[in-house]
Amino acid sequence: MTTPLDPALRTAWLELLAIAVLVAPVGVWALHRRALFAAEVIPHAMLPTAGLAAILGASVGVGGVIGAVLGAAAVALLGRGTAERDLDSAATTVLGAATGLGTILTIQASGTRGLERLLFGDPLSATSGSVAVAIGGALLISAAAAFGHRPLLATTLGDDSARLAGVRLGPVEVATTLALGIAIALAAGAVGAVLAFALLVGPAAVATVGGRRVGAQILTSVVVGLGVVTAGLMLSANVDLPAGATIALAAGIPGLVALAATRR
Repeated sequence: MTTPLDPALRTAWLELLAIAVLVAPVGVWALHRRALFAAEVIPHAMLPTAGLAAILGASVGVGGVIGAVLGAAAVALLGRGTAERDLDSAATTVLGAATGLGTILTIQASGTRGLERLLFGDPLSATSGSVAVAIGGALLISAAAAFGHRPLLATTLGDDSARLAGVRLGPVEVATTLALGIAIALAAGAVGAVLAFALLVGPAAVATVGGRRVGAQILTSVVVGLGVVTAGLMLSANVDLPAGATIALAAGIPGLVALAATRR
């Protein structure tokens, strides 16, 4: 039986572990802030710049990261306000524009290997460089979570509570939406932009069921994320299934079970 310590899988496993740590706090924030639609839009925002990079012969991965950050910034700035509908309206606008332009450019660049990995993922093509980038992203997001814990915690209690605590909602919304963009962009290289949303939300959905504190929810999301990426990678290696899709499936199942349990 293949294990994570096999040389062929070790690098992929290390990258996936770093990504699981990276997306955990962002997923919890997104659930509490009800920013899931914005998170789903960001992979579409990666397509135009990734397709353009493929056409120009530049790095598709870098193009995707740029698109994710630009898309997140557009959603955050256009939807800046205190009403949830503002963020959704901005996300819808970005979704329409990015999907149309991205479809045109990705069709033009079809057949590009880097573009296929960005869309559908390929953990087994991980390198020491991509592992280092994932670890750097995990450290960056973890530091941001620690530094911004107080305002982030206040926003999870509701906008009115956050204002009473002296938190400025606009900068928090921009920062958390940008964090969404970074997390999805880095996760896309492993599981694909199409499937990164599952890895972001699945473990967080498990963690936020119940009355645990936000800090405990983030830690729970990390633990669940580490488990699902390991299980998904091992299942794909031993049953010969697509790795990115199998990991996304493994990430989604615990969330479904946890949500179903709360409806009983």
